Amino acid sequence: MPHKDQKYIEALINGDRVLMEEIYQKFGKQCLNFVRKNGGNVQEANDIFQECLVSIILRANSSDLKLVVPFGGYLYVIYRRKWIDWIKKHNKTSESIVEFAEEIDEAKEGQEIKYDIFKNCFKKLSDECKNMFKMRFNGMSSKEIALKLDLAPNNIDQKFYTCREALRKKALKHPLYKQI
Repeated sequence: MPHKDQKYIEALINGDRVLMEEIYQKFGKQCLNFVRKNGGNVQEANDIFQECLVSIILRANSSDLKLVVPFGGYLYVIYRRKWIDWIKKHNKTSESIVEFAEEIDEAKEGQEIKYDIFKNCFKKLSDECKNMFKMRFNGMSSKEIALKLDLAPNNIDQKFYTCREALRKKALKHPLYKQI
């Protein structure tokens, strides 16, 4: 089910001026503050924001884009990535950009550590859970997995939930996870 902010995606696609104005008012300032905080100026922030909206429109037109998160969070991920790309493309340096790049490196390092934690916790799951995850990662549907494991199709989703929770709990108990 799409997020209630799906209305913003629809507004961009359909050219709804009222909601588009709301997008600029509600989310443009966040992008501006982010870019300026990280070494950019007003013009660069406006350019990045425009590029983000165009990217969203193009993606929505080429696929059935359904928001499952708030529009502001989705937009943040896009303008953050676009700003990083812009910095790299223009070889822009400043103290705040260097700090920003260091934050990105730390975040990447944290993600790598989390990946390793989940990988190790995955090894500790039951064989049934590991097999179900592997089949799902290989693109099998719940129905196909149920047939292969000789289980009732309506139980597979519940089993997946139980396995995901087991993996999550193992990861949260890992001593390094709390430090990231």
